[in-house]
Amino acid sequence: MVKDFFKFQMDYMIDFVLQQNWTDIILSTTALATTMVLHYFVRNKVHDIAVQEKLNEKGPLPDLIHRNITFPSGSGKHTDYIIRYMLSGFVLVCLIFNRFDLCIHLMKLFVILKNFRTICISVTILPDISGDGQNTWLNGGTNDLMFSGHVMLSSLLERFYVTYFVRDEVFWLPGLFNLVIIINTIVTRRHYTIDVLLAWYITYTFFELSNRIFISPPRIEFFNY
Repeated sequence: MVKDFFKFQMDYMIDFVLQQNWTDIILSTTALATTMVLHYFVRNKVHDIAVQEKLNEKGPLPDLIHRNITFPSGSGKHTDYIIRYMLSGFVLVCLIFNRFDLCIHLMKLFVILKNFRTICISVTILPDISGDGQNTWLNGGTNDLMFSGHVMLSSLLERFYVTYFVRDEVFWLPGLFNLVIIINTIVTRRHYTIDVLLAWYITYTFFELSNRIFISPPRIEFFNY
């Protein structure tokens, strides 16, 4: 029985490897890595320009939501946790159902949005809203505000869940998680309100138009497995 089990696992792994479009995987992964490195260095340059121009010393821009509603900045970490859970769940489902095509499709759309975000933060440098004066790989920087990268990713994941995973009866659930992230990002002053609204609008619109650029993968039909 043990021998049969290992034989089954070996056959599954061989089939899994042979079924993948490795050219697409390598190109998409390379594009993602290049995009992330470019974004990091551009973000650092943007922050240096903001310091030289003394943009941060003039204080944050007026924001009507921030003026009336503010939560402790430490509450913003919940945004990171929810996004990580959404991304981990997405990857796990793709692995279970052998749907690497969905991962690659997500990667392609993310790369385009991320590069567009890099352009936006380069041409419009906003004053620091956090006061931290820091730039990190995962949590962003103090001047890379236009538009929100967190909301961009969460909105993209929400669209993928609704389009490819979730049944119609619970289509609202991913949207609820995304709404929590949107509200939390604003009230904890991780971004200006306009950054969040633009991130949602740009991501949602681009996703709906992306089928004109790429061939959309089929849904995962859970009951067929």
